[in-house]
Amino acid sequence: GYAHVRMQPKTGRTHQLRVHLSSIDLAIVKDPLYRSKGGRPARLPSGAPAMNRHALHAEALCFPHPSTGEKVSFSAPSPEDMQAVLAWLRSERPVA
Repeated sequence: GYAHVRMQPKTGRTHQLRVHLSSIDLAIVKDPLYRSKGGRPARLPSGAPAMNRHALHAEALCFPHPSTGEKVSFSAPSPEDMQAVLAWLRSERPVA
């Protein structure tokens, strides 16, 4: 019932990833706004580590600087709470 998804958006449209995933019934865990087609919020199972935000993280961003046009890049590792949830899901619900 859970998937770790890597997405590469082509534009910076507001809520683009959340809208697209919700439209195919893959709501992002803990997202209070974009839910599954049936209106169900995506929740973590009981016993999962706490995560007090939606499970969406930008690992890397790259775009042309608005003034210079020079390519700028930023990266950030997955937050500790997200790593803990992923590890828990993998140990509790192994992939078949």
